[in-house]
Amino acid sequence: MPRFFFDTREQDGSVLQDSVGVEFADQQQAFEAARHAVREAVLEMPQRLGTRFDMDVRDEAGRSLGSVGLRFVGGAFADPAAVFLGC
Repeated sequence: MPRFFFDTREQDGSVLQDSVGVEFADQQQAFEAARHAVREAVLEMPQRLGTRFDMDVRDEAGRSLGSVGLRFVGGAFADPAAVFLGC
């Protein structure tokens, strides 16, 4: 099974690079996991209003496959489809 890596980009621009990765059957499953992880991370943030959280997905060769992002605005999450940055 292919291994995918999930790098986290936070509000302040810092990046936490995943050096372990997780195996998934395919890219679609990897992006489903990334979307779930981003939602959970934003929900755990104490100051959500204006929060943006992004996760970059890479393959085993280190190639970027795309990003998943979520933004908390005006007391409600923006439409996740609107902030999905590609795959």
